[in-house]
Amino acid sequence: MVPTSPCLSVVRRSGLVESAHRGSLVVVRDGVVVFACGDPDSWVYCRSAVKPVQALPLIERGIAERLGLTAQELALVAASHNGTELHTELAMRLLERGGFTPDDLRCGPHSPFDRQAGIRIARGGAKPERIHNNCSGKHAGFLLLAQDMG
Repeated sequence: MVPTSPCLSVVRRSGLVESAHRGSLVVVRDGVVVFACGDPDSWVYCRSAVKPVQALPLIERGIAERLGLTAQELALVAASHNGTELHTELAMRLLERGGFTPDDLRCGPHSPFDRQAGIRIARGGAKPERIHNNCSGKHAGFLLLAQDMG
């Protein structure tokens, strides 16, 4: 993003500007730019913002329907999570649907972003595992996709 990129969004709280977000956007139809704001040729690093797109093949290939994935499970594939008990249970269910275990994940372990979940792990004398990684849901989805692709 170029420092002179236009302001795309302003967040106000109690009438005051809390933050302003600059960027560029482009709308393309049939390979033709029909609208652009800022520099449509600038490079971007999407990070987790691309997770919903990475989850699409599970739907498009019929994997989600065949495996009976729930809305919560699909949401976990399409997002980062905080490592709460609910999140890790959902990630485990995704893995189990394909016959996988947390050992099959290639994302490294880190403490849950949810403070209370991290405290529970530490108090139990355990260490964070791969399933607590904020990307474990996405990686579980990748495993299901890879399995489907053979």
